[in-house]
Amino acid sequence: MKKIAIVTKYMMAGGIEKALINMLNTFSKEKYDVTLYVEKLGGDFFEDIPSYVNVKVIPEIECGNKERIGSALKSFKIGRSIEITKGLIHNYQNREYVDQCIGMCKILPKVEESYDLAIAYSAPVSLALYYVAYNIKANKKWTWIHNEVDQITVDIQDAENVFKEYNKIFCVSKLAKEKFDLKLPKYKNKSEVFYNIMDFRLMEEKSKEKIEKCFDDKQYKILTVGRVCEEKGQDIIPAIALKLKEKGIEYKWYVIGEGELEDKLKKEIKRLQIEDYVVLLGKKLNPYPYFRNCNLYVQTSRQEGYGLTLTEAKYFLKPIISSNTAGAMEQIVNESNGIITEFGVDQFVEQIISLYHDSEKCKCIEKQLQKERIKLIENKKIEEKLKEI
Repeated sequence: MKKIAIVTKYMMAGGIEKALINMLNTFSKEKYDVTLYVEKLGGDFFEDIPSYVNVKVIPEIECGNKERIGSALKSFKIGRSIEITKGLIHNYQNREYVDQCIGMCKILPKVEESYDLAIAYSAPVSLALYYVAYNIKANKKWTWIHNEVDQITVDIQDAENVFKEYNKIFCVSKLAKEKFDLKLPKYKNKSEVFYNIMDFRLMEEKSKEKIEKCFDDKQYKILTVGRVCEEKGQDIIPAIALKLKEKGIEYKWYVIGEGELEDKLKKEIKRLQIEDYVVLLGKKLNPYPYFRNCNLYVQTSRQEGYGLTLTEAKYFLKPIISSNTAGAMEQIVNESNGIITEFGVDQFVEQIISLYHDSEKCKCIEKQLQKERIKLIENKKIEEKLKEI
C-alpha cells in the first residue's frame, strides 16, 4: 500500500477545498494510505473528508514558541531548540511572507514518517508549499497552482528556490501554466495542466434537495456563487443591479457565499435601495439546487484560476456571463456556450439585458452545453498519475 501525505491550510467552504474533497474521494482505500495535514481542524468541508483519510494537525503549529523550546530542552533535543531559535531570528529579521514561511518551517519539527508521495495542495505560495518541501520526507513531491501567478499578492519569483524540491507542478488551467512558465521558465518541464476533479453524480443528487421558497418563484433568477471578496468581484453587483432596475428588468439576483466584503455589500444594497432585487443568501454548503433552478449564472471575478462554479453552471445547462478571466476563457467559447465580457459594470449590464430579452440565444447556448455535457465525465487522471509513484 502506497503512503500519501497531503498538506493544506483549512477545510473552509471554497473551490480549492471542494476540489480537494473530490480528489480524496477518488483515492482507493485498498491501494493508498492517505494522511491529510491541516493547519487547524474544522471548516465547512471538514465533515466531507472521507473516513479512510487520516487527518492530522501539522505538529506543533498551534504551540507557542516558549512551549516548543521548552519541550525540546526537556527531551534533550538541543539541536531542535537551536533550529527553533534560528527560525525565530530569521522571522524577526525577514518580514516578507515567503521568508516567514521559510522561518516557520525551521520552527516546526520535521515529520518523522516517510511517504511515497507528498502533495502541497494550497499553493502557489503558502506554508504548505514550504512544509512539504522541507519538513516531509517523500520519494516524490507534487504541488498545485490554483491561481494565475501574476495576480497573487506575493511575487512567485521570490519563491523560486522551493520549486526545485518538487517533481511535478500541476496548474489547474492552461493559462495558469502559461503564466507560471513565463515567471519561472526553469521549471517549465515540471509543470503541466491538471483540471480540478468534479463529482457530477454527487452534484446531480444534491441538486434535487429542497431550497428556500424565496428562490422558488417565477421571477427571472440570476445566480452568483463564490467567496465574497475583491478577487471574485461581487462588489460591482449592486451597481449592475441598480442599472438593471432602472432599465425596467424584472429579476432577482441571488448571491451565495460569505467573505470579507459581505458587510460592505449589504450596506451598498441598502444604500441603493435594491433589497428587492439582490438577495444575499450567505454560505450554502449545497449550492446545486440553486444552480438547477436559476435562469442565468453570472461570474464577476477579477481573477479565476479555473473556476469550479463555471463548470457547475455548465453541467446544469445554464447560460453563463463571465468576466474574461483565465478560467472563463478556457471553459467558455464566447457566443457559443456562454458569454465572455470585460470586467465592468456597463459591460455586465449590456450582456445581462441581451440574454434577458433573447430567449432564442439562450436556447442555442443550452443546446451547445447539452452536447458538451455528454463529454463531461469524472476526471480519472489522478489515478493515472498515481501509477507514477
